[in-house]
Amino acid sequence: MVALVAADLLGLRSLLTDLVLLPFSVMVVIGSTAGGFWLQRPSHVGKAAGLGIVAVAMIALALATVARSVPLLVVAVAIAGLGLSWAAVTSTEAATAALPEAQQGTAAAAVNTAAQIGTALGVAVLLTIASMIEGDTASSGRGYTVAFLAAAVLAGAVAAALMLNPPQRRKS
Repeated sequence: MVALVAADLLGLRSLLTDLVLLPFSVMVVIGSTAGGFWLQRPSHVGKAAGLGIVAVAMIALALATVARSVPLLVVAVAIAGLGLSWAAVTSTEAATAALPEAQQGTAAAAVNTAAQIGTALGVAVLLTIASMIEGDTASSGRGYTVAFLAAAVLAGAVAAALMLNPPQRRKS
């Protein structure tokens, strides 16, 4: 969706749009590497922290859309990469930690597949929200702004739910 904002709303060409998205990937690598910090804590704390950062990034994306600001868009994309990497690292660890080593790869693959499906569905829902608000054109950016704010509310709500009602460990 950020690529659409960069290209359609801000009028950036393909190469500049790609450069706007580059900090996301860089921060995913950095965040995944540094995400080991969260593995020393209960998994719900790392997931909540990651999703809380994603909520902040979505608010920043909404502001970047309203302000039509490329620098703010770049910063927001970088923040999103950091938050998503932390949530992914802790989710994968939580899904694999209790399993025998021979099953951990399969469990990690299932978590990553679910994340990819969730991303595809999430983007589809957010683009539907944006198009319902904006109509056929994205000239005002209102649809994107509302969609980013909806994503922020959802990420923030899940982060809060994780902290207020942490998952219970099963008794073996």
